Amino acid sequence: MLEKEIQSKAESYLNEFGLKFIHIPDSVLGHIAQHGASQVRNAVSRSLKGIPDLLIFSKSEKFNHCFMLELKTEKGTLRQGQINWHKGQNVVVTYGWDEARKAIDEFIEFIDKEQE
Repeated sequence: MLEKEIQSKAESYLNEFGLKFIHIPDSVLGHIAQHGASQVRNAVSRSLKGIPDLLIFSKSEKFNHCFMLELKTEKGTLRQGQINWHKGQNVVVTYGWDEARKAIDEFIEFIDKEQE
């Protein structure tokens, strides 16, 4: 399964649970990096290069939670920008749809326990 297919399945799955998420496609980041104003290019390069595929949000009574999920194919590898961005963060990297679904399910279980 291609990464874009895993991405699509993950987004559909998240929508089933009513979870809000952000996905910034690599093509958008690439376009900005090539055609944006220099200040924008610098900001994208500095802040968004390597950002996880999905930022999934949930809120509890006191806090918002952000689950950062990096989606890869079963044989995929992390790029250097991703490795750099992930340092010091709790980014879950999954390989294939089964791992991605399991990670999302674990986040949903965490949300459910927070709301008890």
